[in-house]
Amino acid sequence: MGMQYGRVSIRLEAPQIAEHGVDWAQGPTAGRSGGFRSKGEEQIARLLERNRIRYFYEHPVAILEEGKTRVWYPDFNLPEYGMLIEYCGRENDPAYAAGVARKQRAYGENGLSAIFIMPADLRGDWPSQILGRIERRLARRLEHFHASVHGTCPSRTDERHPDQYI
Repeated sequence: MGMQYGRVSIRLEAPQIAEHGVDWAQGPTAGRSGGFRSKGEEQIARLLERNRIRYFYEHPVAILEEGKTRVWYPDFNLPEYGMLIEYCGRENDPAYAAGVARKQRAYGENGLSAIFIMPADLRGDWPSQILGRIERRLARRLEHFHASVHGTCPSRTDERHPDQYI
């Protein structure tokens, strides 16, 4: 399907999801073997694949920010869960941290559910921790849905992270 904007023509292709993960031919990839930009992204991809969680890697997402539509490429898009995962691999870099905060804010303002993973999150029993964050996010969204349908107030006793929007 093609679209024309002024002199710019954009061709959009139907996305492809592989049976247990990403279609490696889909979307931009660079860097490491397997097409990942970092070891952390590669670890997250293996975790998703081991748990049969389908994802797109660096699949474009339209973001409305300050009145302008921008195209961003979140690290992982989990289409069956309506959730994004961003791996924030640089520590001790204030400019990078500001960019992460901008993404957190923009995703929240656009109603996108995003989990941000830092290098420290990939230590210890990190697979259980990451899967737990996904599960808690989904549980909160279900609770929110239930509350809106039944007119009840959802519980607010669950753990909150600054990157966790409904």
